[in-house]
Amino acid sequence: MIFPVQCNLIIKKLSRFLYYHLISLVEQVGSFKQYEFDKTVYTIVILTSIPRDGSMNFSCAISDMNPINEHGQILNVYPHRLLFLCPRLTMKKPHRQLNTG
Repeated sequence: MIFPVQCNLIIKKLSRFLYYHLISLVEQVGSFKQYEFDKTVYTIVILTSIPRDGSMNFSCAISDMNPINEHGQILNVYPHRLLFLCPRLTMKKPHRQLNTG
């Protein structure tokens, strides 16, 4: 799923994209006996403008549901990702490696 978003709506509306992402996972569950996901879900939200308040100062941000243990290690349990892209704020060099799974 790909959603272009105007940033003047973004602060109040980001929860909507998490909802869409989660629904696309839930719809794959056939019954209470089958909890496996047949497909990996990537939801891409494209920010079409830059928020004036500077609250979204990134070119790429990734949200996942992977647990982090007490040692700070990410346990790659779920391959699904919610990606936020802001093409108007491209970074010359990423600050750190993004863990995409």
